[in-house]
Order: sequence, then C-alpha cells, then structure tokens
Amino acid sequence: MKRPPIALISRPRLAAGFILAVRLALGVVFVYSGFVKIIRPYDFLAGVYAYELTGPAVGLAVAVVLPWFELLLGLALLAGLFPPAALLGAVALGGLFLFVQGSAVWNDLKINCGCFGTDAEHIVGQTTLLRTFGITLAAAGAFWLAFRRPAPPAAASAAPPQAPDARDAVTRADRP
Repeated sequence: MKRPPIALISRPRLAAGFILAVRLALGVVFVYSGFVKIIRPYDFLAGVYAYELTGPAVGLAVAVVLPWFELLLGLALLAGLFPPAALLGAVALGGLFLFVQGSAVWNDLKINCGCFGTDAEHIVGQTTLLRTFGITLAAAGAFWLAFRRPAPPAAASAAPPQAPDARDAVTRADRP
C-alpha cells in the first residue's frame, strides 16, 4: 500500500505565510510611497494634475489625502492592525492605480507614474501597469485567503455512522 507523501508545510500554514509576506511587502511599499509623496507635496500635486483626470480642487484633495492614506495603510499592514481592512484598502488602492494608469496609457500620456515620487523615472506604460497589477493581485489573493472558509475535513463531511437499529440488536441476540 502506498503512503501519501508527507507535506512539509500544511495548507493553512502556507496560506498564513503568504498573507504575512504580502502584508509586510505591501506595508513597506506603501510606507515608502506615501513618505516620498509627503516630503515633496508639490511634486506629487503636479503628478496628479499630469494624469488629466481631475480639476484643481479634486486634484489638490487627492494630493493631500492619498499620501497620508498610503502611509497609514502601510503602517497598518506592517503592524498587523485591522488586517481585513488593510488588505481591502490595498486592493482598492491597487484598483484605483490600475484605473488611473490605464487611463494614462489609453490617452497616450507620456508622464511619470508618480508611484514612488517624481525622482524615479517610471513613465506610465506596460511595465508600470504590470507592476501595479501584480501588487493588486497579491493583495487580492491575501485578502481572499484570509477570509475564505476552510473546507471541512473529509471525515467530517461524510455522513455520520448510523447507530444500530434496536430491531437488529434483538435479531442478533436471537441467533445462536
């Protein structure tokens, strides 16, 4: 009889490790990204306007709120505070960034993505879209793993054994 292979790491532990790795990696990315934007607010404001998606008032509000949101989200991910909300926030930000970068590509804007400040020369294009998609996918995967319901064990899902019927006990006792 063949024995099943021994799993070195159980699935729940593997999922927990993946969630932790994604939380820490995204935490570092968001803290760095938010911090760079906070220390150079006018550069980030110019980057927001370069996308040509907002007017002056909304652009200013985005430039003021977004870096602080990124910083706080990153700190929450690193510290493990409110993991459900933090992972969902990372998915939402990733979706927003995908939309904004996709709009820039669609409109053929040759602009700096502004992801990590304006010093980095990352022109919005396939590379930035793929990076943002990867970040969003990792966040979504961690969110899904954190909140999916574990499958019941195979033995528990089978029907429970039936107790012998009282009539069977009598007929067995009557047999020699």
